[in-house]
Amino acid sequence: MDGFAIASSWTSNASCLKPAIFRTIGKIAAGQECDGVSSTYEYDEHAQPCLEIMTGGHFPTTGALSGLDACVKLEDVVHTKFDRQCNRAIKYVKVASPVRRGTNRRVAGGDMAKSQLIVRAGQRIQSSHILPLASAGNSRIEIERRLRVGIWSTGTEHTRGDASIVDVNGPYLQAACAEYGVEPEFLGYLDNDAEIVAEPFEQRSSWASTTS
Repeated sequence: MDGFAIASSWTSNASCLKPAIFRTIGKIAAGQECDGVSSTYEYDEHAQPCLEIMTGGHFPTTGALSGLDACVKLEDVVHTKFDRQCNRAIKYVKVASPVRRGTNRRVAGGDMAKSQLIVRAGQRIQSSHILPLASAGNSRIEIERRLRVGIWSTGTEHTRGDASIVDVNGPYLQAACAEYGVEPEFLGYLDNDAEIVAEPFEQRSSWASTTS
């Protein structure tokens, strides 16, 4: 969550009448650490230190700020600013309710464990698989292309353009193939003649063997 990394213990008695007050001493962007922030922090007896943190930012795990163990959402705090010495604007936030340890914080391995199976061999790739695959660093995976199926509708009534006869089989078969994960391609209409029907199949067979 976008918000503020805080020490949850400081909010145990927080309320609207007596909120916990934190002083923002730095910012952590997505994928970044907070190196150097603790060394520049000036002690404030009226507030605990906190860090503004973006989604994907790394909580500090060592040093003076390693006790920051939760994130309070941006919209759940009240922002205040006071001018101190040297006319500096110092940013404070108020938290008006207790925050549990680990709130809005994820640790390494929280999404998936080491050696955990993400996708089984032979399983159809869905959009829900893309996020864990990408999170685990898989930019390329081996897949088999979906089966392609060509569909002809037969009947002289269709080839002669009889508008009173509606083709229902062609649309139905295309939809049925799509439901089973097959790529359908409607190839047109054929007369009710064995030789005429055989010819495009033979042509398609020859084409497939040279272009597959």
